[in-house]
Amino acid sequence: MFGTDELINIMFKLIFLSNCQANMKVDGGIGNRYRQLCHNSKFNKETTEDSFDTLDFEQDKTLASKLKCDYKYALSNYYWMLVMNIQKQIHLLSQRNLKKQSQTH
Repeated sequence: MFGTDELINIMFKLIFLSNCQANMKVDGGIGNRYRQLCHNSKFNKETTEDSFDTLDFEQDKTLASKLKCDYKYALSNYYWMLVMNIQKQIHLLSQRNLKKQSQTH
């Protein structure tokens, strides 16, 4: 029940969108596998005008409804394109490995 090791076949990449930076306190091994894209942009409630110099932007208070209505298929379409690209790469790698195996026998 409280095992200390487990074999998990990871078949995905973690992608998340957030207003704040993720705080992932991890060991060195996981830290090497985790890459964070940080734009250092701020979306403060007090900001009334976008400033590209300081990366301080006005909040879009309608963003949630836009994602639910206007752009609800945009993210899923993007994810499907990523999945198809990953599947193509896996297929190419497996074909390359099969070719190498057939050449060695």
